[in-house]
Amino acid sequence: MGLFVRTPGETQSWLVSSPFEPHASPSDWLKKNIVEVDRARIQQVDVQPVSGPDYTVRRDKPSDTDFALTPMPHGRDLADAGAPDAVASALADFSFDDVQPAGNFDFDTQATRATTRTFDGLIVSVDVVKQGSDYWARVNADAAPGKPDATKEAREINASAQGWAYRLPAFKGAQFMVPLEGLLKPLASKDKPKK
Repeated sequence: MGLFVRTPGETQSWLVSSPFEPHASPSDWLKKNIVEVDRARIQQVDVQPVSGPDYTVRRDKPSDTDFALTPMPHGRDLADAGAPDAVASALADFSFDDVQPAGNFDFDTQATRATTRTFDGLIVSVDVVKQGSDYWARVNADAAPGKPDATKEAREINASAQGWAYRLPAFKGAQFMVPLEGLLKPLASKDKPKK
């Protein structure tokens, strides 16, 4: 709260003192909302894990509450009915703890890529690598043809994100890097391939 003064008989007030609270960590000064995509907008997420098969979680219309895994591997079941929803929601509430130049990480050969597509044409690709116990993400946005609002939003995201890698909270990094097997019930011992 600041200290204000005014001359008797006048309506104009003047701020004469304001407390300044310095932040201890440089990361406290960062603008942390480079990507804001509400879960309600998300249509599908295509995941290309660093190892294992690619997969997609999707829904047909915004009113569908749950996302479905496609393709569902033959003879397998989801570990939990909500497992695809967690993958689909990875981009929602995107936040980070630190930032470094993207060139400090190998996003080209060691990353899982999650490409989120919205019903209104925004396309956001997030490449995530795990280095030690930390998850680092690179963000790139695009838009479907003929979607001017999504094109504008993609340009704004890229203006902030281009050239940077973001250290994600561990739960968020793991959410982006779920392999297909992580969504499925384990195979029964009789179904496991013999070595």
